[in-house]
Amino acid sequence: MRVRITISLLFLIIKLSAQVPVPGLCAVSVDTVYNRPVLYWTMSDTSGIDGFIIKRIIWNGTGVLDGTLNNVAVIPDPTARSFLDTTATYNTHASPGQRSEQYVVVAYRDTAGNQIYSGFSQMLSSVYLRAEYDSCSTKIKLLWTTNQQIDRYIVYQITPQGPRRLITTADTQFVYNPLLPGYYRFIVKAVLSNTCPVDTIQSNIAWAQTGLFERPNLLYIQGVNPLGEDSLSLRLYIDLPPDKPNVGLWMDGNLIGNFSSDFEGDYVVNAKSTAYHSFILKAQSVCGDFIDSSNTAHNIVLSGQYIQDGQRAQVNLNWNKYDYCAGVVGTYDIYFSTDGQNYLMLTANNDTIYSHLLNSLISTETLPSTLYYYIMASEYNDTLVNQTLDVKSNILEITPPPLLFVPNAINPLSAEEQDRVFRINLDFIDSYEITVFDRYGRVMFHSINPAIGWDGRGKDGKLVPVDTYFYLLKYESHGRKYKFRGSISVIY
Repeated sequence: MRVRITISLLFLIIKLSAQVPVPGLCAVSVDTVYNRPVLYWTMSDTSGIDGFIIKRIIWNGTGVLDGTLNNVAVIPDPTARSFLDTTATYNTHASPGQRSEQYVVVAYRDTAGNQIYSGFSQMLSSVYLRAEYDSCSTKIKLLWTTNQQIDRYIVYQITPQGPRRLITTADTQFVYNPLLPGYYRFIVKAVLSNTCPVDTIQSNIAWAQTGLFERPNLLYIQGVNPLGEDSLSLRLYIDLPPDKPNVGLWMDGNLIGNFSSDFEGDYVVNAKSTAYHSFILKAQSVCGDFIDSSNTAHNIVLSGQYIQDGQRAQVNLNWNKYDYCAGVVGTYDIYFSTDGQNYLMLTANNDTIYSHLLNSLISTETLPSTLYYYIMASEYNDTLVNQTLDVKSNILEITPPPLLFVPNAINPLSAEEQDRVFRINLDFIDSYEITVFDRYGRVMFHSINPAIGWDGRGKDGKLVPVDTYFYLLKYESHGRKYKFRGSISVIY
């Protein structure tokens, strides 16, 4: 018996529902002032209804499942044929700029306190337009979706002077080629092919930003310092924008490192500190285009040469400038050591050359086998990173030849033995050879023993006449070979 009653009630409800006509939802547009959907529908007979119920697929709502159809508004007006959805039911609202919003409309009748509902109208979705900028091709692709009955679409660009028609199409996509970088806004209007209170509907407004990739906030190489003979330490500052372009570190035109995130600190590279190197940071877009670069930095390379002229000896130093930082570089401080460990500052120099006189070491016969030098430059008032940095050169090792004590004249008849013999005093030698010639190229004397000097006699054993004679000295010291030419006067 209970089953029969249930079946009877079910047939009654169906019969009553059938007596409420179904609305003809025919369009869902977007009101761009409020950025909310607007629904339009038709109703063949309004005599038997009291109003309409608007249902929407809910997303991100409170108390309902995502993607389910729920009531958002009741319109107690049987003459209504449109509805602007500004509701915030379930703590959410329609967002036609983020997705295609979907609706159905239901009519209802209120009979003795009981509501009787029609069936659902067809489900329609708003025209959802999105703009995708391809930075590699520098084109904007417009795509839109809807399930409404559309005859054609008209694409507009929204400009300060008003909408500008771009194309009329039956397709649901369009590629736009912007001429200049900037912000571009678009809207699509659709001409309906069905009967509806309106002839056209429109999409949401979509926009795209075009132009170059966002440049790094900071690419900076503050300084380059040696770490021994085979490595260099670079002080890097890399501050990237949100799109995180790839940053490459280049040395002498070759890529040696990559950075895909911010970096601040010292970065070590394998490179000879005694060779001149150039470094630069370059940022690349995802398309492979170079969009920014840092300053060009280089290490300070110190070189020098030992010079001796008679009793005068000096080391001539030269180096390249530290001139690529954002701050101010003071003087170049020159440091010197005789053992490679205990350095003393010689002087502060504004130029990039300096001559170190060694006479004091020669006069005391304390000239070591190796001399050590380096340059220190200090930066201050850096306008980019507000930090100071000291930059050093490589350590230069100078190996001077043995000290030469060369007389410029002899008197073979002098009472003083040291004045009668032409003998060159050398320290730290491995081999020795000297030849004395007269002005005609005839050999007067030859020896490979530094202890044996020339006593002013020729090959025949007789004293040579008063004149200027010439000598060629060859010797080897610490694995290096030297050749020295000079003259000696014979007087009586």
